[in-house]
Amino acid sequence: MPLPVERLRTIVFAQLTELEKQKCVVYLSADHIAPGEKLSFPRLTFDCSAGGRLAFVDLNPAANWGHACCYICIDDETGHARRIDAQFPPFRPRKGDRSAQQWQVIYRAPGVPAALVMSPEQ
Repeated sequence: MPLPVERLRTIVFAQLTELEKQKCVVYLSADHIAPGEKLSFPRLTFDCSAGGRLAFVDLNPAANWGHACCYICIDDETGHARRIDAQFPPFRPRKGDRSAQQWQVIYRAPGVPAALVMSPEQ
């Protein structure tokens, strides 16, 4: 059974520092990730060994293209999470990868203007 968004948000927050939570935007992929599936994003390839859900956290939404961010793989059954630090967001489509997948905002820090958000908010 898929984890509810509120539970996913709590799991993502457990992977972030207090300062990161105060400045970030958290996106959740609409797609379910298959166990061991290779994910390819700009300058980064990794797998979510257990499968489940994928979150992208923009740690500095006001910055230009390359800056600190992370991906978080969340196991649907256990809630276990794995953080992968990165420098680039997933929003540039590239042939044959998941960059073009649908993302939905599940958290926007209070000081982050809506104009800086790349996908619809839930």
